[in-house]
Amino acid sequence: MHQNVRGTTDLSRARPSSADATAADSSARMRHLLVFFGVALAVVFGRVVHLELTQGAGFRAAAARPLEKTRPLAGTRGRILSRDGVVLAADRRIASLAVHYRLLEDPPNARWLRRQARARVRADDPQRAAKLATEQLWMREYRDSLTDRLARLCGRPLDDLTIEAANICKRVQTIAEAVNRARDERALARLTANSQITATSPTAPVWHKLLTEAPAWLLATDDPRVAPRIIVAEELDYHVLVSDVPLEVIAEVESHPEQYPGIRIVEQSCRHYPRGTLAANVIGHIGMPEESVVDAKANSSYAAATAPPNPRRDGNGTTSLVGRLGIERGYQNDLQGRDGALVELTDHGGRWLSSIRQAEPVAGADVVLTLDSRLQCLVEERLDRALALADRADAVVNSAAGGAVVILDAHSGAILASATAPRFNPNVFASRDPAEIARLLSDPAHPLYDRVSKMALPPGSVFKVVTALALLADADFDPLATCNCQGYLSRPDRERCQIFRRYGIGHGETDLASALARSCNVYFFEQSSHLGPTRLADMAMRLGFGRSSGVDLPGEAAGYVPQAQPVTADQPAWTLADAQAFAIGQSRLTATPLQVARLMAVVANGGAIVTPHLAVSQESERRGEVKSMVDGARNVVAGLNRQQLEIVRRALARVVDDPEGTAYAALSDAGVAVAGKTGTAETGPRSADHAWFAGYVPADAPRVAFAVALEHRGSAERAAVLAKELVQGLEALGLLAVPDTAEMAQIGEP
Repeated sequence: MHQNVRGTTDLSRARPSSADATAADSSARMRHLLVFFGVALAVVFGRVVHLELTQGAGFRAAAARPLEKTRPLAGTRGRILSRDGVVLAADRRIASLAVHYRLLEDPPNARWLRRQARARVRADDPQRAAKLATEQLWMREYRDSLTDRLARLCGRPLDDLTIEAANICKRVQTIAEAVNRARDERALARLTANSQITATSPTAPVWHKLLTEAPAWLLATDDPRVAPRIIVAEELDYHVLVSDVPLEVIAEVESHPEQYPGIRIVEQSCRHYPRGTLAANVIGHIGMPEESVVDAKANSSYAAATAPPNPRRDGNGTTSLVGRLGIERGYQNDLQGRDGALVELTDHGGRWLSSIRQAEPVAGADVVLTLDSRLQCLVEERLDRALALADRADAVVNSAAGGAVVILDAHSGAILASATAPRFNPNVFASRDPAEIARLLSDPAHPLYDRVSKMALPPGSVFKVVTALALLADADFDPLATCNCQGYLSRPDRERCQIFRRYGIGHGETDLASALARSCNVYFFEQSSHLGPTRLADMAMRLGFGRSSGVDLPGEAAGYVPQAQPVTADQPAWTLADAQAFAIGQSRLTATPLQVARLMAVVANGGAIVTPHLAVSQESERRGEVKSMVDGARNVVAGLNRQQLEIVRRALARVVDDPEGTAYAALSDAGVAVAGKTGTAETGPRSADHAWFAGYVPADAPRVAFAVALEHRGSAERAAVLAKELVQGLEALGLLAVPDTAEMAQIGEP
């Protein structure tokens, strides 16, 4: 027994237990692992030593080197000038106060505020922790009171700055949301596509699944549709809060930068309109681009696109202002300058060190207009006075109504004056005054509306010129044949002349010339049944109605010429009453003052339809010439001859110089021979009629054609009185003098 026990004991010593073996294996693996990590650390340490010996100086120099950030410098916008050299729009350099977006953001970005506080305390300061707490508290209080502080510093209303700050935040948030939404949509689309690929390939090899799914699996977050938010550049940039600050503000901010962290003074170009409201609806104004900055696309021309071309960012993280109306919009690509580049140097803590102009901005081209500033001023003054006199005389005033006057060269189409009332001051948009902009946009009279090129109204009896030309184009028509006007066609309560409505009498025996001179509706009612709507509509279209005139202003209205179309559910049958109303400029017919003035130019120049234009070619302007920037080719109207036009011209002269003419009382003593046509367009029983007068001057040697339209101002006599004042102004300014041969060539006359 004893021997057995001892033998057993020896055996147990000779054979180690399984636990001992496991411990021994673990120790061996640990030693191998330590050796592996030791070798790896030695390799890393060796690489560090190698980099220090070979490239250490370069790394330290790169770390000390300032960070560079390139900002665009907006080029100065080109000027807009009148033909007599008066500056109507120009840029001026101003200093503005820009604030970092994080100071305007609500709620505030605590991380950015802490980083700003750390930048204000030295890293080796022994009391750094206590000072950091104090600086963070100061930064929060500074941020919360910033708008009020800047309002007092700049002398601006607190409400204006608060609104502007909110607008900046809204604009930046819109950009950020759009960028992040687009990223999320792309990620979701990729995820859906991958799911569809996996679902449609259940028999795909294992190695193929690993290759296609491994990258998404390795890089996926807990929810593949939730990714870290993208920080857009606008959130890290400065935005102009106060424009055109005085020198005292500049000195205060730049002399005490430690008291104004996150604020800087920047140089800007500010659009300025020295003559205020003069030709405002022609010049237009500037403003923010219509499209989002995120997905803005460059367009070739404002005249052909709804959104402004080439929206850019300026050096302050905001979008460059672009033309929104008128010439500012139509010639955006010409006026807009070319950007320069400014390189800003900052340290790695974000503190500004210096800036270098890498490329100078280039100014945009000037645009010279055909407008005469003296005539434009006179026309606007007389138009405003005529509307005011009409309002005082009328018992009921339409607050949404206005008026328009356009004067153009009858031979070249150059617009000498284009006045709309009421108007606006484009400096309001340049200064971005929110209260004034809101007032203009909500004004029921629509002062931003260019009534010359966009106001399409029934032309009334002015259109009888078109009807007369359509009649004369018929070889079987006899202009000397008469009809008996008893004041109405068949019933005293309908199809009447104005003279019957006023005095209860008719015009008697009337031929074509007398019908034009005395504006006899009955004559044209009778002729309309023989003329027919198709021939009349065709002549109207040939004379420029129902389509754009081609003027170099965006948004021109085409007006409407009714047509005798096939009867449908939406198109009732054309009746005789429709044809009669069409013949005297009523029915559904509408036209703009610019189209009516061009009609008078056709009669005045012998049958050529001109292209109205406002801008002058820069090359010709440098050579001392005055040629249009648009295609100003004169197209002879088909179906007209000089004999027909002469009949109409004599009739239009009788409108003024014949005692029975409708404009004799208003214009016979103008001092200049005038030819034209009055028009009163009926609008219904609840509102006053539209008043028209259109013509050309001098009647015997026409140089200028014009149109006057007064919305809801009753009788055409008011328009004729205004026309008299305009004609006298043209004569006083010397614009009716017979030009010499050289001048005729310059303005493009044949």
